Amino acid sequence: ERIDGQTIMDRFLKNISQSNINTPPPNNDLLLFSNKDNDVRITAKILYHIHQKSIPEMPEQAVMIKDRISRASYLTQKEKQFLCRIVDNLPSGNSLCHGDPNPGNFIIRAGKPVIIDWMNATTGNPAADIAEYIIMIKYAVLPPEIADSCGEFFDGIRDVIIKTFLDEYMSLSNMEYEEIEQWLIPVMAGKLSADAISDKEKRLLVEEIRKKLKNLL
Repeated sequence: ERIDGQTIMDRFLKNISQSNINTPPPNNDLLLFSNKDNDVRITAKILYHIHQKSIPEMPEQAVMIKDRISRASYLTQKEKQFLCRIVDNLPSGNSLCHGDPNPGNFIIRAGKPVIIDWMNATTGNPAADIAEYIIMIKYAVLPPEIADSCGEFFDGIRDVIIKTFLDEYMSLSNMEYEEIEQWLIPVMAGKLSADAISDKEKRLLVEEIRKKLKNLL
């Protein structure tokens, strides 16, 4: 089915271009923060709704993450093996997980959100999906066609977006941040084998992974 509408990513970029980028939220009228049903909170609600479903015949999340780590050319073999052992020791789950919850996969159609691109969907722990979203917001490198002023504005609100998202999701799920935090390193490592992110972003992730692994290896 073709889904016609505007992605949350497109709404976000359009809103930045129309807003006073010199005024940080919450005083800025950016759609992201202007009401309690803003785009960040909508994203959290959709993910929570997805995570209430269970489809046992889906691929296993841990298996998919370890496969991605094994194909990450930016890591040494020792690092890959260690990261895969971390995944083996993390709590599994039986929830439907999207696997790529970036704002470009959330489309608003006739006022209602629809999520697309299920090729990375698995059965597993919702905390890994949340870790994926946090990493994407925190480390994403914006396309070069985005104006420098917009990029600087986005850099200034990354933490606000994450805090808003976590506030909504954790209030719905009662999930603790510690449950999410333990997935950050392996999910970062898994992203290194993705074709959709730039080398610059991958270098940022590698730097962060090695910083976190420094006292563990």
